[in-house]
This record gives sequence, C-alpha cells and structure tokens, in this order.
Amino acid sequence: MVLWPRSRLRAAVAVMVVAVVAGACRDLFGPSRYAQPELAGFDLSALPVLPSGIVLTIVGHPADTSFRLQYGQRVHVEIAVSNGDRESADLYREWCPVRDGGPRYPCFNFTVMTGDSLPVWNLATGLARVGARMLVGGVCGGGGCWFSPDLAEVVVLSPDDLIPVAKMTAATRGVLLVDVVDGVACGLDISPCAPLPLWDLERPVFVDSGAVVPHDGTIQARTGDTVVVSYAQPGGGTVTGRLVAP
Repeated sequence: MVLWPRSRLRAAVAVMVVAVVAGACRDLFGPSRYAQPELAGFDLSALPVLPSGIVLTIVGHPADTSFRLQYGQRVHVEIAVSNGDRESADLYREWCPVRDGGPRYPCFNFTVMTGDSLPVWNLATGLARVGARMLVGGVCGGGGCWFSPDLAEVVVLSPDDLIPVAKMTAATRGVLLVDVVDGVACGLDISPCAPLPLWDLERPVFVDSGAVVPHDGTIQARTGDTVVVSYAQPGGGTVTGRLVAP
C-alpha cells in the first residue's frame, strides 16, 4: 500500500524498496477535534516548488515531549502576513505511525523516482491539479536538499491526501517508484537518519505572490514580507514563530 514500484524495475531501484504494512492509513481518518498542548515554539521553513510558488512548512514543538496527538486531532494556529493576509492552519503529526510502536512515515511528503523516459519535473503540473507540489530542490534529508532529474519530493497539504496522491503518481507512465518512507535519503547513506521526534506537529501551507485574499487557504506573500504563526497557549499567552519570505 505504501510502495508502488512499476513492473520490470531495474536491480538498482530494488534497493530503495521499503515495505510498510497495510495499516498505514488507519490514523488518517476520523472526526476532527482540536487538542491544546503547551507549545515550546515553532520552526518555519520555506522552499520553492514546481510549477510555481513556495511551500511554507510549520513545525510546532510541544513543551512536553511525551505528548502524542491522538487519531483525528489537530492543533489550530493562526497565520498573519505583514501585507494584510490572514490564514489559519491545523497542525497534525509530523510522523505517522503504521501501528502503535511500529514503523513511522512522513505524514505530508513522499519520494518519487522516474526513468529515462520521464524527467521527474514533468509530473509537477499534474500534481498541482490535485493540490500537491514538487520541491524544486529534488530530495531533502537530514543533510539538506539535492537535485536529481530522476528523484523528487512531493508535498501534500493533508495527511488524508498522502496515500491517494502517491497511488495516482505511481500509476503514471514512466514512474518507477513511489516511496512514502524516508528510505531514499536514509537508505543510501546520503544523510544520517536521526531519531524521529514523535511529538512534533507539522503542516505545509502553499505560498504564492498573487493579490492578497484573506482566508483562502493560500498565503499570499512576496519577498521581504514577514509571516507570523501564532498559537494561543492553553494556560494563557501566545507563542509565535516568524519568517521573512524569501
């Protein structure tokens, strides 16, 4: 369910195959309800995507590292831009469990590998039609991002979209492999695999440079605009994170 290699894969591709059991989706569904953990702060990062724009990734750090977001829960944050745009986002788990105590996989991104007949960036327009984006930087891991004409990282806005979009991508002619586990970056010794911060919360949000439309689900920002993410702490007060748009 999680890896979909196309037929007649070359032997070199097989080393990247990482199997995850079929229970992978079970924590992606259910009634949405808000949790209110105390947050120690945010990390914000912005990377360019294809066919255009930026993806802003919000990572929230619960103060209590024993905190685990329950199935279906979200943590609500507000987003304000210095140009007047106002948006909001619901953070989810950064890493999704296949089962309690079992393997984990990224909730919002997967890796795609194509063959010589299909440059990987040719997939970008089709992915955008279903609300996903491809990172310009290729594949990202603990050591940073690197470019490849065959490998790319795809970002989705919701964990509910991860499996459907990955399946759609795998069914595209010319795609050799879709991997929802961080097996490419970690399995080939390109970057070390650090222990997973199972308590962290995440949400990617798309950014474009169009006219400001508050509450449309997309951040409108241009180079130099300041983006502020804020969260009302359960015990009072507000924690914020800020980023200047690249």
